[in-house]
Amino acid sequence: MTPEANKDIWQHAVDTLAEEIKTPVYLATPDGTRVVTGGDFPLFCQFAERKGRILCQSCRQDWTKLDKTTITTCHAGLTNVVTPVRLGDTTL
Repeated sequence: MTPEANKDIWQHAVDTLAEEIKTPVYLATPDGTRVVTGGDFPLFCQFAERKGRILCQSCRQDWTKLDKTTITTCHAGLTNVVTPVRLGDTTL
């Protein structure tokens, strides 16, 4: 049930979560690539990603190695809450 293989299911889940918590949400692959995104990211975040896409991807790649919910800061100084998604014993 990886995000890449079941994109429609994950998109619905991410959209629903983003709407409920009123915060943008996304799932990323281990290399830091966004697979699905829900909610609207702040303009500053959108600008930072357009100008520093490699840096954003590098941050996300580092975050995929975390094994618990962590509050962290990206290269642009924005605060992020990172949570691994698990299905049984497998981290997705």
